[in-house]
This record gives sequence, C-alpha cells and structure tokens, in this order.
Amino acid sequence: MSFDFQKAANISSKSKNLFSNSLLIKVYSLIITTLFIFSITINYILINRDWKEFFLLQNLINKQDYELVEIVNLIEKEGLYELPNETKIREGKLKGIVSSLDDPYSNYLNKEEIKTLEQSLNQEYVGIGIKLEEVNNKIIIDYILKNSPAEISLLKINDIITKVDGKSIEGLTLNEVSNKIRGKENTKVKLTIKRLEEKKEEEIEIEIEIERKIIQSELIYLEIKDSTAIIEINSFGNNLDQKMEEISQNIVNNSNIKNIVLDLRGNGGGLLNEVVEVISYFVDPNIEVVKEKYKNTEEVLRSKEKNTNLKNYPLIIWVDQETASASEILTLSLKELNNIYIIGQPTFGKGVVQRLFFLESGSQLKLTVAKWYSPKEKEIDKIGIKPDEKAITEEEYASKTKNYFIKKLYDK
Repeated sequence: MSFDFQKAANISSKSKNLFSNSLLIKVYSLIITTLFIFSITINYILINRDWKEFFLLQNLINKQDYELVEIVNLIEKEGLYELPNETKIREGKLKGIVSSLDDPYSNYLNKEEIKTLEQSLNQEYVGIGIKLEEVNNKIIIDYILKNSPAEISLLKINDIITKVDGKSIEGLTLNEVSNKIRGKENTKVKLTIKRLEEKKEEEIEIEIEIERKIIQSELIYLEIKDSTAIIEINSFGNNLDQKMEEISQNIVNNSNIKNIVLDLRGNGGGLLNEVVEVISYFVDPNIEVVKEKYKNTEEVLRSKEKNTNLKNYPLIIWVDQETASASEILTLSLKELNNIYIIGQPTFGKGVVQRLFFLESGSQLKLTVAKWYSPKEKEIDKIGIKPDEKAITEEEYASKTKNYFIKKLYDK
C-alpha cells in the first residue's frame, strides 16, 4: 500500500488555512466586542457622568484614587456649586500636597500671592500713608509719609481719629483701626478727626476724604529722644542695609547720642542676608552670627565689615509677641555676642528658614529647608526668646529703658 504524500500535504495546508481563518475571526470578534463595551461605557458616562465607573472599568486609577473620583462625581451630581475650572482644581491639588506637610510656613503661591508676599516683605500696602499710635486710649496719627495721600489731604501729626467712614472706632484696637483705613487701591476712606486749634486753644472736628494708594512705607525709622537713638525696623526687606548705613552715620555724627534702642516689635522677619548686614553694625567683622542646618549640610553666616560700627553704644532691644524669625535671629545673636538687654514680651518662636523655588508656570513654592541656630547653638523654634524685663505699654517700655540706661551710666 502506497501513501500519497502530495495529497496529505494538500489536506494539511487546507487545515492550517481553516485554523488561521478561525483565529482571525475570533480576534475580530474580540475587537468588535471590546469596542461595543467601550462605546456603551462612554455612552453611560455621558448620560450619567459616573466617572468612577469609567475609571474602574478602564483600570486608569488605583484604589487610592477612588475617593478623589468619587468626590468629583458627587460634586457634579449633588453639589450646589459648580466645580472650578481646571486651573483652580490643579492649584488646589498642589496646595493640598504642600499643606499635607503640616508646616505653616511652606506654601504653594500663585502669581497674586507672590505679589502679596513681596509687598509684605518690602512694607508695601494699599492705604493713605500714616502710622498710628495709641495714647491715653486715643488713636492718634504719629507719622505721615512724605508725598502720601495723607500728606496731600493735609492730615497732621497728633490728629486724633474718632471715626472711619462715619463709624466710631471706640473700643477698637490699633490694628483694627489700621485695617479699616486700608482697602482697595483707588477707593476712598473718610476719616473724622479731632485737632487742637492752637490759636483758639480748642479741639475742632474735621471730616477728610482720602483716596487710597499703594504705599511704600519705610522699612526702618530713626527717632532721637534726648540722648537715645531709637531705630525702628519694621521688616528686613530689600535694600534695608543701605538705609541702616545712613542711620548709623547719623548716629556716629551726633555727639548728643549716648544710647541705642532697636525696636523690633511687630517685625515678623524678612531676608536673612539683610539681618546679617544689620547685626554687622553691632559686632566685629567675621564673627559667626547664625548657623543654618539643612537636610544634608549646614552653613555658617558671618558678620561683614562696615564703615561705621555701633558696638560701643549701650544697646536695648524691644520685642513683643509678633517679633519673629529674622528679628529673633538678630535679638538672640546680639544677646549671646554682646550681652545686650531685652525688654518686652516673649517672642513668637520661628526658628526655621524658607526658600522660594520658581516654578515653570510662574508660580512659586515657599518651602522650609533649614533650621537656624544661634552662635551658641541655641534653637528657638516654637520656644521664642524670653526678655530680661517685661513690658507691655509704651510707658513701661520707655520707663524701663530709661532706668536701664541710667544704671549703665552709673556703672561706668
């Protein structure tokens, strides 16, 4: 019996073709079925907006993200308010990531918030250009900035403010009155003031309407009272050192000045390099004034060489509960290096350093990157600095300062 190899080969070839065609049909069927299921899914989403089901079916998210999708779905279906645009949602997610650090000093900043931060650092605000002080339970104008809306409107130093926009300020704090006077640029505020008319020796009441403008207030002031130079630093902003140089020259050239007060009350900090510059006027050059400890390294900052030096003047620093960060660096460094005297209230206690990172979108990340330590390795974060002598009112600050300088004079 003979075997027909040619016939067998033909049968085998036909079987292969049948198998191949069968496999192709199955593949096509699977593709068509998948597309059908996908189209039903998309149709269901468009009708019911159930994004969670879509993501689950398509395996596009992991289990940790189910809740996020569920929240979006609930807001879409049940929420009274519309979801914001994509930019705001993205910004919210980024802010959420940073806030999860549980660090009150780290922030994601959009362009508007960056502008606000810069204005705060450089003492810019929208207002009329006055500095207020509380005297005998009255809010008086203590300083008027040159060329400001306040100066143009003919407000005067020692004017007593009684009303803002027709409403009495009785019972309000100094900050509350300041906030009422400030507002949006190009809006108007109406002040009711009492002024002593010198010729008639009686108080008159005046109403003055003033337009608010962007005010660049002074970072630093010099006031001379008797033989004491009071240097008030409001913020360690850009170019503070230039103004400090002028003030130090004025002090050295004035033979009547025997003592110095650094007023850091309400100063929430600023730029570290500007702090080092100010410290340098009160110590010898090349002295360690602060140490920064980062995640993997540390940096020592040293005092600079200055044309004028104020280290031989008896020095007092005034502080309060709002004295923070850079102000605390200055206070503690001079305390340890020169044993200066501190009067006031325990300081805020911010001993960490932030750095601004510029992002591609134009936003910025303000991130805590280091802790700072005093020359003697002391840390004050969440602790603060305890003053040598307590003072709360202006009268207490003044009297205790005077007593200290008198004592220093007799100790010589």
